[in-house]
Amino acid sequence: MGSESLFINRQGVDTSGHNIANANTEGYSRQRLNTSAREPIGHIGMAIGNGVMAESITRANDQYIDKQLNDSKQVLGESSTRSEELQKIELIYNTEATTNIANRLAEFFASLHDLSAYPEDLSARTNVREAGYNLVTAIKGVDESLRTAKSDVDSQIKWETGEINHLLDRIADLNVKIVGSDGKANDYLDERDRVLRKLGEKIQISYYTTDAGSIVVRGPGQTLLVEGKEVSKLDLRKNEKGDLRSYISASDGSFPIDVIDRLKRGCMSALFYVRNNVIDGLMNKNNELAYTFSNRFNEVHRQGFGVGAYNETTGRNFFKEVHSMKDAAMNLDLDEHIALDVNAIATAASSGSIGDNVVVNRLIDMQKKKIFSDGSSDVESFYSDYVSKLGADIQRANKKKEADDLIVKELDSRRESIAGVSLDEEAVNMMKWQTAFAASSKVITTADEMLDTVLSLKR
Repeated sequence: MGSESLFINRQGVDTSGHNIANANTEGYSRQRLNTSAREPIGHIGMAIGNGVMAESITRANDQYIDKQLNDSKQVLGESSTRSEELQKIELIYNTEATTNIANRLAEFFASLHDLSAYPEDLSARTNVREAGYNLVTAIKGVDESLRTAKSDVDSQIKWETGEINHLLDRIADLNVKIVGSDGKANDYLDERDRVLRKLGEKIQISYYTTDAGSIVVRGPGQTLLVEGKEVSKLDLRKNEKGDLRSYISASDGSFPIDVIDRLKRGCMSALFYVRNNVIDGLMNKNNELAYTFSNRFNEVHRQGFGVGAYNETTGRNFFKEVHSMKDAAMNLDLDEHIALDVNAIATAASSGSIGDNVVVNRLIDMQKKKIFSDGSSDVESFYSDYVSKLGADIQRANKKKEADDLIVKELDSRRESIAGVSLDEEAVNMMKWQTAFAASSKVITTADEMLDTVLSLKR
C-alpha cells in the first residue's frame, strides 16, 4: 500500500511538473491526475482500506468552447485577411502617390485652360503634352500596381495551399497516434486541436470525432478533407478561361472538386475575393476609364487644327487609339504626332487660325461631360465613385475585423480560464503531492519498523 501510494504521488508530481513546463505552450491544456480508493479488504467483519489507484490523467477541456473558438477563428481568418489585403490596395490610390489619377486629371485640364488662353504659345502646348504624359503614366501605373497586387495574392494563395496540405497531413498523422494510444494521448489531443484551429484560420472546415478517437474533417461544400489516416489534397488549377481555381481532390489527384465558389470563411476565401472581385473589378474600372476617356477625347481632338506645320491638317488623335476595353490602361499612350511635336495639339476649329481656341475649349468641356456609366458620370466623378466604394469596403472590412477579433479574444479568454495553466495553483499542487509522498515514505518506514519488531519478538 505504501509503495503504491509513493508511485501515485510521484505521478502527481510529474503531472504538475508537466503542466508547469508547458505553461507557455500554445494550445496546451492543463492535465490532472484522477485517483480513487481501491476496493477495501474484508477482515473479521470489517472493511479495511486497501490504498489508492490511479484512474486516469485527463486534460481540462470544454469541447463546446473549442468548437466556438474554431468557428470564430474561421470568420476572423477571412475578415483579417480581407482587411490586410484591401489596405495594401488602398496604397495604390493614395492621394500623395504619383499614380493618383484624380490629381493628374486636374493638372491635365488645368494645362488645357492655360492653352485656351494662349493657343499659339509653345510652353503652354508643352505643358499640355507633359500633363498628358503624366495622366497616361498614372493610369498605366495603377494598372501595373494592380497587376502586381494580383500576382502577390496569387503567390500567397499558393503558399497557403501548401500550408493547408501540411496541416491536413499533420491531422491525419495525429489521428493515427491518438487511436494507437487508446485515445488517452492528451498532448496529441492538444496538438490536434491546435492544428484544427490553425487550419480553420485558412479554410472553412467542420469536424467531428469518431468513437475510436479519430477526427473527420470536412471542407467547403462538405468535401472530405481528412478521415482517419486518409487525406484529400488542395491544389490550384486554371480553368478553360485561364482563371486560377482551387480544387479539392483525393490524395492521388482523382475526383477534383472546384470549391472556389463554396469558400465562405478562412483566409483563402478572402484572398480569392480580393483577387477576383476587388482587384479584377478595379482593373476593369481603370480600363473603362482609359478606353472611354481616350476615345471620346480623341473624337473632339480630331475635329481641330494645330499650329505651324499642322495648321492646315486635322484628324489627329491626342491619345494613341485603343481598340478594346480589355487591357486599355496597359496600352494607353500619347499619339505619336503629339509625342514628337506639340504643334500637333489641336486648338482651332478652322485652318490657319492661330489664335482660335474653339476646339481646345471643347476639350476642356470633356472634364464635365457625362460620358461614363450610360451618361450619368463625368471622368472625375467616375474615378472618385469607384475609389470611394473601395474606401467604403476597406472601412467595413476593418470594422468587421475588429468585431471578430473581440469575439476570438473573449473565447480565448474563456478557454484559458478552463484549460490554461495557473503557476500558483500548480505550485500548491506540487507541495501537496510532495507532502503526500513524504507521508507515504513514512508509512513504509513505519511498517518496516513494525515488521522488525515482530520478527525480534520471535527470536
